[in-house]
Amino acid sequence: MRKITVITFFLFIIISCTDKEEIGKLIEVEGKVEKGPFTQGSTVTMQELDANLALTGNSFQTDIRSNEGDFKFETSLEFQSQFAQIACDGYFFNEIEGDLSNSQIRLEAIVSTEDENGFNVNILTHLVKDRIIKLIKEDNYSYKNASLKASEELLGNFGLQRYKDLEFRNISITSENDNSDVLITISSILLYNRSEAEFTEYIASLKTSFTENGIFSDTVKEALRETSLSLDTEKIRKNIITRYAELGKEITVPNLNYFIDWDGDGIAGNSLGNINENSILEFEKDTLTVGKEGGILQININSNVPYKLSENSRVEVITEQSFLDEPNIESEINNGVLILTIDPASSPFLKSKDVQICTYDESLYAKLTIIQEGDFSNEKSVNYLMDIISKAATAFDYSFTIEAFYSGTFSSASAQWQSFTNHNINASNSAIYSTWAAMYQLNHYLNIIEELTDNDNSSKYFASLRALLYYHLIVLWGDVPYVDRGLGYSDAINIVRTPANEIYSNLESILEFAIQEFSTEDEGSLFKVSNYIPKALLAKIFIQQKEYDNALILLQDIISSGNYSLNNSRTAALNTGSTELIYAIHTSQFPTPNFTNNIESNEYLPLLQYSEIILLAAECAYYNNDIQNAIGYLNQLRSRDGDNPAIETEFMDNLKESWHKSMKGGFSYFDFLKRNNIAESELNINEYKTLLPIPEGELVLNTAITQNPGY
Repeated sequence: MRKITVITFFLFIIISCTDKEEIGKLIEVEGKVEKGPFTQGSTVTMQELDANLALTGNSFQTDIRSNEGDFKFETSLEFQSQFAQIACDGYFFNEIEGDLSNSQIRLEAIVSTEDENGFNVNILTHLVKDRIIKLIKEDNYSYKNASLKASEELLGNFGLQRYKDLEFRNISITSENDNSDVLITISSILLYNRSEAEFTEYIASLKTSFTENGIFSDTVKEALRETSLSLDTEKIRKNIITRYAELGKEITVPNLNYFIDWDGDGIAGNSLGNINENSILEFEKDTLTVGKEGGILQININSNVPYKLSENSRVEVITEQSFLDEPNIESEINNGVLILTIDPASSPFLKSKDVQICTYDESLYAKLTIIQEGDFSNEKSVNYLMDIISKAATAFDYSFTIEAFYSGTFSSASAQWQSFTNHNINASNSAIYSTWAAMYQLNHYLNIIEELTDNDNSSKYFASLRALLYYHLIVLWGDVPYVDRGLGYSDAINIVRTPANEIYSNLESILEFAIQEFSTEDEGSLFKVSNYIPKALLAKIFIQQKEYDNALILLQDIISSGNYSLNNSRTAALNTGSTELIYAIHTSQFPTPNFTNNIESNEYLPLLQYSEIILLAAECAYYNNDIQNAIGYLNQLRSRDGDNPAIETEFMDNLKESWHKSMKGGFSYFDFLKRNNIAESELNINEYKTLLPIPEGELVLNTAITQNPGY
C-alpha cells in the first residue's frame, strides 16, 4: 500500500526580534520499482528539484525492502520544492525469460511532493520523465497536466490511447487490472530479444525522441508493433504469476493480447472482441467436398470476434517433393464469408487441404477441411497408380491361373502347374508362395497410398481392388490375415488369421461406401469405377454368407441397367468390343504371363464379367425358391452357348454345367463348387483340399499364423 503523509508546520526560531523563516514540508514516501519487480537491496534515490526543475542538492537514499520492489523511506523527508525525482539502480525480474536479470538497469520518475498518490517507478515513468519536464519548463504546463499529456502521448504510440488518463506513477504490476496489463505489455515489448545493456541503450534512444514532441517515428512504431506480435503473452503471464507465487503472493494477470495492436489500425485490442464474452469462431461446416473441376465456393463464418486468414491458408504452393498433390486453393474473406477459388484437380488422388482462420492474436482457430475429387482421366500417366495396377496384374495372374487348374476347367502337363491339376500340392510349392506374396504386396501398396491421401474419402477408390483380392484370398485359403494399414516388419511377422466372416463384414462397409459415393458412369478407371462394380463384389460377398435376397437386389440392379449384355462367344467377351466386361486388366499393358501362356490368351483378364452376374442371379433366385426366374436367367447363357434349356428337376446340374463352360478360368467355378458343397465330389478331393496350404515361407516368418488342417 502506498502511503504519503504530509506534515506541514512552521517552526519559528527567534534569531532576532523580527526575523522568521519557513523551514519546509515533511513527507513520508513509499512505493514500488518495477520493470519486472526490482530485487531486494537495490538502491532508491530521491532528489529534490527546484522550481526550474534543477537539482537542489537535497537528496535521500533507501533500499528496496523485498523482491516485490517495495521501498519506503523510514523517516519523513523534508522538501522546499514541489518537484522531486526518484531513481533506482538494480536487478529485476525478467518477465519474458522468467528469471532474474544478469545486470542492473536504471529507472527514473518525476513526482510532485504535493501529490498524495504516486511514488511508483517503472518503465513508463522513466520514458515520460523528461517529456514532463519539457512541458512544464517550455510550455508552462502544470505538473498534473504535463503528466497526463505525456501519458496520453506515450500510450498512443502503442495503440493504448483508451488508457490515456492513467497516472503512471500510480500503477503497479500487482494492481490486477488493466493498468497493470498496460505496464506489463509495454515493458515486455521493450525488453523482447534484448540484453540489459541493449535494453538500456534502446529506451534511452526512445526517451530522447519522445521527449522532443511526444511521438515515435512511424518506423519505430511499426517496429514496436511487430515486436508485440512476437510476444509469447501466455508465457509472460505465467512467468509473472509464478514469480509472485514464489514470493508468497497470489496475483492475477488478465489476457495481455488485448493490449496489442494485432491488425495494425493503431488501436490495441479492438480486433479481439469483448474481453468479457466467450469468443466464437467457426465455419458453417467443417468439411467441404469439391468436384474435380474446382470452382469458386463460399462458406459462411460465424464469429463474434474479428478474424483473419491464417498465413498458411492464403496460397498453397505445391513442391516437386510432394508425393500426392493437395488442392490448389486461393482464399479470401469478404463480409463474413470465406471465398475459395479452387483450381481443377491436378491428379487422380489429392490429399485433403485445410484452410484456417484465426483471431488476430491467433489464440482461437477455425479449420475447414477441403477434399477435392481427383481427375482420373489420365490415371495411366501417374506412376504410383500404374504400380498398383501392375501389382494387381501380378497377383490376379497367379490366382486366376491356380484356380483354373485346381477347379479342373483347364489342365496342364507342365511340372509347375500339374500339381494343381492333380490336387497334389504342399506348403513349399513356389506358386503358392508367389500368389500369397503378390496378393499381400498389392494389399500393402493399397494401404500405403490410401494413408498418404490422408482422408477417409479416398477409401472408395481402393474398395473394389481390396474386396476382390480378399475374396480371392478367402476362396483359396479361408481365414487369412486382414491388414488395412501399412505395417512395419515387426508387426508383419506377428499377424494372426482373421475369420472370413469378419473380413466380409469389413469389406461390406467399404463397398457400401463406394456404392454410395460413385455414380453409374463408367470412366474406364480401375479406381474411380461405376458403382456397378462394388455392387457386383458386394453381391458375391452376400452369396458367400447365403444372403441371397440382398445379393439378388444388387444383381438385378446391374442387369436392369442395360449397361452390359452377353457376347456371342467367350472370345468376343474377353477382347476389344466386349459388352460383357465389367472390371478387367488389359493384358498387353499389364502382362499376365502365367494366365496368358497356360490358360487363355485374350486382350483382357476378366476380374468381373456379365456372364457371372447372370449365373449368380440364377443361383440366388433358385435359393429364394423362385425357380422360374432362376431358369430364365440361366437360359440366357444356355441359349447363347447352344445348350438345351434348363429344367427345374435338373437345375443345379444345368447351372453347374453352364458355370463350368461359361466361366472357366474366371476365378468363379471353384467357389461355386465350394459354396454349394460339391467341390469334393466334383473334383474328387478330400475336404481339407478345398483350401490351399499356407505357404511355408509365411509360416517361417510369421510364427503367429497357423497352417490349414491336413497340410
